[in-house]
Amino acid sequence: MKHKLELKYECNTFIHSLGFIVSIPILLLSVTIAWAFNSLWIYKASFTKYDVGQTLALSSAELDRSASELIAYFNNPHQEFLDINVTYNTGVTAPLYDQADIQHMKDVKGVIWLDYNLFTFGCDLLARLHFSQCYMEQTEWT
Repeated sequence: MKHKLELKYECNTFIHSLGFIVSIPILLLSVTIAWAFNSLWIYKASFTKYDVGQTLALSSAELDRSASELIAYFNNPHQEFLDINVTYNTGVTAPLYDQADIQHMKDVKGVIWLDYNLFTFGCDLLARLHFSQCYMEQTEWT
């Protein structure tokens, strides 16, 4: 029969392994999502691929500025609604998004912040696992 401390050590080792197995995919997924939403070059590549400037009659400078403002909106926890105005090639300045789009972007922002919170959770879990493992190694188990 195993000693009580041996069982405790095996249980803690299993929990640490499980925590590590859970935290790594969370971190990888959340970092990838955050990186994609914050990469200006991805927006620019999509604008070019789908010919957005031609479709909306916007210059590439206006598209780049609107993408930068969109990224800033996603990362600003104090800005509830998206408000981006652009100057079209005709010289008219108007909002880029209508009310339905603004509401949709608010929902997208909520998902992005959920991703940021998952990343924080994953980092916190990994740090706690690391420090508790260090503690376990310094403590006598047998």
